Amino acid sequence: ISKAKGPAMEISAPVPKLLLQLISSAFQRCRLAEDLCRLSVLLDQSTDEDPQISCISIADTGIGCNLEEFQDLKCPRKSNGAKIWDGLLSVKTTCFTDEEVYYYHINL
Repeated sequence: ISKAKGPAMEISAPVPKLLLQLISSAFQRCRLAEDLCRLSVLLDQSTDEDPQISCISIADTGIGCNLEEFQDLKCPRKSNGAKIWDGLLSVKTTCFTDEEVYYYHINL
């Protein structure tokens, strides 16, 4: 994410800042894997008429994550034009060495 003109794209704005934190965490997991790693970011909007982001998906093939990674994340529920958001961050994670998939629901 680069800093652009206008309040919606500034890195200090809550939603882009949260997005940058999540991407940075995924990048760190890839670095720690010490192997080839895939990192993907998907931003989705509910309709063409509504430009607000309705879904943020970040995936990596790194070392997996744990709940502690998300403890310091903060994002106001009403921010950047997001009219309705319950503040819940859903995380699904596993590692190649794990036999289970972990689901976290974090209330920001």
